[in-house]
Amino acid sequence: AGYMALLRPVVAWNDAELWVRLPSVIAAVIAAIAAYRLGRRLAGRYAGAAASLVLASSLGAVLLSRTVGSLALALAAMLLSSALFARAVDRGNVVWWAVYAVSAALLPLTHPIAASALAAQIVALVVARREVELWLAVPAVALATLESVFFLTAAVVDRADAPDGAGPLSLHDIGLGVGRAL
Repeated sequence: AGYMALLRPVVAWNDAELWVRLPSVIAAVIAAIAAYRLGRRLAGRYAGAAASLVLASSLGAVLLSRTVGSLALALAAMLLSSALFARAVDRGNVVWWAVYAVSAALLPLTHPIAASALAAQIVALVVARREVELWLAVPAVALATLESVFFLTAAVVDRADAPDGAGPLSLHDIGLGVGRAL
């Protein structure tokens, strides 16, 4: 949904292949920058540079950046949200937790799989609960989780009349898939 909203004005302005692929390229650049910021925050500037270079040169990321699709945007959103989570944990103030909450709440708009970053961030919060100011972190994560559940539920309901004939995606099927993954 978010990718199509981003792509609509681009196509309205110019529907040449270069311009239609440009949002994915920009998303890949943002993902590389976010990987650097996250790596630097977790393990130092050399680790951040290595993470950014590995991401930017990986075949998967290069292929995502060349396609017209939402996965490059989802990758960038996941890394940006994780970098903002790390910054909020480090700084521990209301502003960074609010910025993080907005970024995490919008994850499912990029692609449903992007919500998995929120799950990883919740696990990180549980593990680091003694070092985190929970009175700020818990409301931010709870708000992001609630919004993600609403967006994902809307996506499931929206599949009911999918033009590809796939039919609705039931919550039961999602539960089975998550159960198999665990």
